[in-house]
Amino acid sequence: MPIQRTTWYMMIAIALALFAASYALTLLAHVPPGIAAAQNILEALQVDYVAIPQPMLGNALLVVADVLNVFVFAFLAVVFAAVFYKLMSNVHLREMLVLSKVRSLSGHVIVVPYNGFAKLLLRDLRHNGIKAVTIVLDRNALVSLQNSGELALLGDVKYTDAFESAGVKRASFVVACGNDDMQNTLIAITAKTANPHIGIISRVSGEQSIPKLNMAGAYKLIMPEVIAGENIGDEIAKRVS
Repeated sequence: MPIQRTTWYMMIAIALALFAASYALTLLAHVPPGIAAAQNILEALQVDYVAIPQPMLGNALLVVADVLNVFVFAFLAVVFAAVFYKLMSNVHLREMLVLSKVRSLSGHVIVVPYNGFAKLLLRDLRHNGIKAVTIVLDRNALVSLQNSGELALLGDVKYTDAFESAGVKRASFVVACGNDDMQNTLIAITAKTANPHIGIISRVSGEQSIPKLNMAGAYKLIMPEVIAGENIGDEIAKRVS
């Protein structure tokens, strides 16, 4: 059963007090301060290395200091284990919560992968009240999106598992947002494998990639540079006229 945070602090305080006592005993045994600090730190971490000169090791004060450092290690080991358990539990619970929310969705949009283009798309979808699930390719993006309240899952676009976890069989569209046309083609193929009826909208950077993306199942292709140019042209035309 996980321990409370106040208990962690108490155990850390006890470990520090024991370490201070063992350090003081080592100094009383006439060990130089630098060597005393190094020796006690190594012993507290259970590192098998002796910094104190051999003739001094039989000193009774050093023996007591060694015993205290055993307890220091025990207390710190419990605290670190508890912290690690809590961190792992939080990650697991958050993942379970996201999966639970995704299972309740229908008609949503799956966005993959996460980048600048996807960030703008997610903002527009949220503004229009459209639910979205983002498949991210690295844990940093996952944490960032989850912290901002977005539904995000870690996955590999080469496998259908990621799309199935994102609810591709109940989704309306998959939007391939990759900067690389080959990656978007792979996304389209994998998504179509998971659900042959899913609508694929893909970003495309080169006209030569359009036939490949169409063959992969993308029915709507977007070239951001062309759209941006058209929008700028329209804005200039309004101003001039």
